[in-house]
Amino acid sequence: MQQYPSYLTRVRGVALLPDERVDAILHTENGMVGEPVGEGRLLVLTGQRLIYVVDDQRTRSRQMFPVSAVSAVSVRNDAKQSLSWKQWAALIGGSAAVYLAVAYWLVDRLPYVVVPVINVHAFALALMILLALTGWLFWRALTQSGGQAMQICGSGWSLEVLCESSYDDLLEFALALQTAHARYRNSTVFQGRPNGSDGSTSRDMSETSPR
Repeated sequence: MQQYPSYLTRVRGVALLPDERVDAILHTENGMVGEPVGEGRLLVLTGQRLIYVVDDQRTRSRQMFPVSAVSAVSVRNDAKQSLSWKQWAALIGGSAAVYLAVAYWLVDRLPYVVVPVINVHAFALALMILLALTGWLFWRALTQSGGQAMQICGSGWSLEVLCESSYDDLLEFALALQTAHARYRNSTVFQGRPNGSDGSTSRDMSETSPR
């Protein structure tokens, strides 16, 4: 991963600490970016902190974690599902059967109202639209599932971020996080201080690779 010097002093209102520099920025939709974009969710990694920023129409939040508090990071990629021809046939056949059974059973029990131009009973048309909408929602629920996610864990906390960016960008950010954690550990060992700010020893993230 190629590093570029960063001259940012704040990220969406979050001021950086003295001598703190941005190492990597992951936008959940656009992937790895050089500058923090104005909207959406960001994961910002510095040499000292992990900053999670959310700015959308419903939520505005800032979460900050010291790099020393991170114990593990994982990346998940769920493949999207698709319908086989047998599933499509069952869906279409079931919808047609329900339409015929319900429409012909109720058509004589309701006022006879015909929709002009297409010359179809109003109830039958409404049922047809309802079944089509149900089938579309069912298809969308199956085919739109999946996607990428990054989970970052610490002692007593866990942060899971759903992403629409590429899987490679998530791996790149996870590697940058591991590098920052290893650099912090090396600096504390060199200076003879405990790994954690509370005197505890944090888990070596070099043993946990993104999946």
